[in-house]
Amino acid sequence: MAANPFRYGEVATGKFFTNRVRELAEVKADIHSGQNIVMISPRRYGKTSLIREAMQQLRSEGVLVAYLDLFRAPTKDRFADLLADAISRGLDNPVERIAQNVVDLFRKLPGALA
Repeated sequence: MAANPFRYGEVATGKFFTNRVRELAEVKADIHSGQNIVMISPRRYGKTSLIREAMQQLRSEGVLVAYLDLFRAPTKDRFADLLADAISRGLDNPVERIAQNVVDLFRKLPGALA
């Protein structure tokens, strides 16, 4: 018997994330344009999988993203704590980011090696 190609009960990533090309493009376009994203739909519709896939792709493009599950934020204080944690986790290592910016700057200088 063939294995079930669908993953149920876990975030669908990699080869298990399929058939959401249009939605993924919309989410990425919104984030690229500086829009915050809020997704609302019934449970088990793939919201987390869609957002996590978009985040993974955006991070590989060098975009800073943060994820916050508002279901875990019943109060303003808890929301503020979760938001601060999400932003902190979303940040790359600042030293690595600065080093990469310096390398990119030198590559743009006249006579620089490619």
